[in-house]
Amino acid sequence: MNGAMGRRVSSSRLIGRGDELAALKEFLAGLRQGEPGVAMVSGRAGSGKTRLIAELDKLLRKQRVTVLRGTCLPLDAGGPPYLPLHTALRPALPHEAPVLAALADPGLLSRTQLFEQLRVAMEALGGHGRCVLVVEDVHWADRATQDALLYLVAQMTAGRWGLVLTMRPEDYSGGNTLSDALERRPVLRVQLGTMTQDEVREQAAAITGTMPTEDDAAILHRRTGGIPLLVEEVLAAGGSGVPDHLRAIFLSRIKALGADVGEVLNAAAVVGRVCDERVFAEVLDRSLNGIREASRLAVEGDLLAVEDGGYRIRHELLKDAVYEALPPARRRELHLRTARVLTGLGQADAAELAHHWHRGGAAEEAARTSLVAAALAERAAAPGAAYLHFERVLALWSAAGEEFQSAAGGRAEVLRLTAIAAERSGAFDAAVALTEERLGHCRDVDLPLVWERLARYRWQDGDGLGAATAYQESIQRLPPDARSDARAKVLSGYAWYLSLSGSADDAMSVSAAALETARDVTDPAIRWQVLFSWGLARLDTSAGLEALEQARELAASLDAGYDVAICDLQRNVSLRSLGRYSDCEAVLRNGLRYAAAHGLSRSVGAVLSYMLAERLIECGDWAEASELLRSARAQRTRGIPAYFTGGYLARLAAYQGDDSLLTDSVAEVESIAVTVPQQPVPHAMALLAKAERSLWAGQPSSAAQSSAAAMEVLVGETGYRANAAAVLARAQADMAHSAVLRGDVAYRPILSQSELCRLAAEWRTSTHEPVRAFSALVRAEADRMDGARDPIPWRNAVEAWSIAGWPYWTAYARWRLGWALLRERSGRPEARQELRGAYETACALGAEPLRGAIEELAVSARLQVVPGADRAEVWAADEFGLTARESEVLPLLAAGRTNAEIAQILVISPRTVGEHVSRILHKLGAGRRTEAAAIARRAGLIDTSAGEDGIRRSTDV
Repeated sequence: MNGAMGRRVSSSRLIGRGDELAALKEFLAGLRQGEPGVAMVSGRAGSGKTRLIAELDKLLRKQRVTVLRGTCLPLDAGGPPYLPLHTALRPALPHEAPVLAALADPGLLSRTQLFEQLRVAMEALGGHGRCVLVVEDVHWADRATQDALLYLVAQMTAGRWGLVLTMRPEDYSGGNTLSDALERRPVLRVQLGTMTQDEVREQAAAITGTMPTEDDAAILHRRTGGIPLLVEEVLAAGGSGVPDHLRAIFLSRIKALGADVGEVLNAAAVVGRVCDERVFAEVLDRSLNGIREASRLAVEGDLLAVEDGGYRIRHELLKDAVYEALPPARRRELHLRTARVLTGLGQADAAELAHHWHRGGAAEEAARTSLVAAALAERAAAPGAAYLHFERVLALWSAAGEEFQSAAGGRAEVLRLTAIAAERSGAFDAAVALTEERLGHCRDVDLPLVWERLARYRWQDGDGLGAATAYQESIQRLPPDARSDARAKVLSGYAWYLSLSGSADDAMSVSAAALETARDVTDPAIRWQVLFSWGLARLDTSAGLEALEQARELAASLDAGYDVAICDLQRNVSLRSLGRYSDCEAVLRNGLRYAAAHGLSRSVGAVLSYMLAERLIECGDWAEASELLRSARAQRTRGIPAYFTGGYLARLAAYQGDDSLLTDSVAEVESIAVTVPQQPVPHAMALLAKAERSLWAGQPSSAAQSSAAAMEVLVGETGYRANAAAVLARAQADMAHSAVLRGDVAYRPILSQSELCRLAAEWRTSTHEPVRAFSALVRAEADRMDGARDPIPWRNAVEAWSIAGWPYWTAYARWRLGWALLRERSGRPEARQELRGAYETACALGAEPLRGAIEELAVSARLQVVPGADRAEVWAADEFGLTARESEVLPLLAAGRTNAEIAQILVISPRTVGEHVSRILHKLGAGRRTEAAAIARRAGLIDTSAGEDGIRRSTDV
């Protein structure tokens, strides 16, 4: 968890106690019926009893229930009796009440009289409305308070009042008469357990305002054992280490139970997992009977938990405190003994043994078992774990000895394996550093291949210039008589880079040479790379897509998860290049499943995520898109994945009006753009996001500059460039309008109206539906630059975006169409329909700036577009059984519009309109259209102030 906090923090809402709170609500319902009762809330220290009671208190007070609260304190036997009862009753009773005086001075009344006065007071309070007496921490209650509460429980026969008690079972001594008595009575028992990992994650999000990643939540849950108080303490301490005051509490509790318990805890902290007394005894070299007794005391003291036939320390904060308190020499000794014991018992895997050998200072054994553990992690599709094991091998390399170094294949080989694991776990910078070191350890004949691999890692880490240098080195060091497999790998790798950096012609030439060279190569991994790079160089052709699909089949036959996932992400790019947008989502989701199954979520999985997010933004599923992008950012992705993630987050933030997220995302993108000039799309997305924000903020000049800059970097990217041109045209139209208002005759656009129209005409024939839709938008905005307010270009844009299926831009075009229709009074009914549709889409998407603009236009035109505002119309429509679409058709029908005109307004076919009209006539019981209009007006289905032509008769404009 990131972000240190210097004070205790807590969630603003109760997390994970819904069932318990529901049980207490049922208990309160019984009080309402005059059935007094007792509820006992129990849970270990820090489980959230006080927080649950606070939530209950809040609920009760909202229902005007009298709540009396008192807390028992861990005072010596000589402390004042009845203190929690006096504290609870004092605010509710008059100062002269006899029971208050007797609770303060018990000698004033006999115990029987006092207890009876207490019962009468509770029944009286319950008689004025429900009353609940809450006594917290009754495990510390003095004997007099216990007896008083026991009397109340025994005499509780009538009245709308009850008792809610809280207790820690670990602090119950067995001599608490109240607790003993309650065991034999019908009491609502609410047991608070620990929180699940998801609940801990939710609590952390509620405290910090940021949802932690699944990995961070797992660590937090493991460290705190799911105890709410410890979650708060860890977050307050910055998420790392053991807070000093908790360490002191933990160690003092252990010390109080004796030295034998302390030794068992020491062994448990070092072993670090569930184990039985036999392991403790052998690690500590103690008798089994003594260990059993000490383990029993540790369980009773809430220090050890019994699990799966063994023991574990209850939570990792306690384990860390014990481990950190061990002297270093004793710690090393226990680790060595643990490694030997677990090896002898055959109870540990390689990763666990490697950990103990390493902590025990046995370098060769640690390196050997780490190498085995790394291989097992790779087999289990856990590249992150493999990377850590390989890193340990490298760190122990010198101390492990020559025999081990030779058996491992030499340092160059271990560096190669470590770099692969680092790349697949998303640590691209580490892969670069490891491969740079490998250059100094490999044979000259291998240098071209090592440089090729270094170039790939540099590219992924966001160092485009460094990647270019490395590829040049790879080509230059390739000897004329190089083996076919080496030449094919270097050439295909270089073609891969050329494709991604925008050098299309060179990529096609080099990939073709690689394919020719690989004719007699049998290594399937090299053949995959050659086939993949050939398809990559031809993404915008059917042949290229077919090559990528063949490469994927080859990778799948080899169970090469990374290669399969890369094929899927490039198949997505190819499908988009071919205009097959609807096929992209399935390919990307399949790739994500493959990436997840092979442990690649932080590398190629992050790329697939931002690609899927792009498609979801277009389709209007912004919630999932946001989750994907934020999750990728939370995983602290680097390089190219971070670059694109930031670009699409900025785009989404601009649409949603999230200025804070937009600012952060743009800053991240701009910092990476300097080193990857070959990748223009994320930089352009950030520029367009800035332009969108400027437009909604009424700063069209800034928007024009940003969108023009985006067009400059998007050479060759037709779809994105058309988007940038539409934003620039909008900005210039706004600027032209402002210039007219100011009388500024010196205004000069960046692109003239004729230049924009030329671009629109060029893109109008595109095979890509979104490009054609942006073309229509550019043309409509270009007309607006001249002060035109013609609905036809905007109607064309609405139709184009409806076909493309991008709801945000469809809503934007409908907003503009509504604006254009309001030029004439006769356009008001249709304008209202367009604005209402645009408003509903903007609300569903969460497009706050667009929603605000629609509302502003509707208010200025005195049109009602907010759903639910015309309730009479809605209720009447429900009464007649009209569908939502029929409710849209009806006012246009009543205004005298023909089927063709209604079809054009609602962007549906005339035949469909005819079907809706027939159903409307049937449902209203009308024989003809004019009769239906009359019925609709009388029933309140349409505006009664409109005339026969459907126009509202008023002086508004």
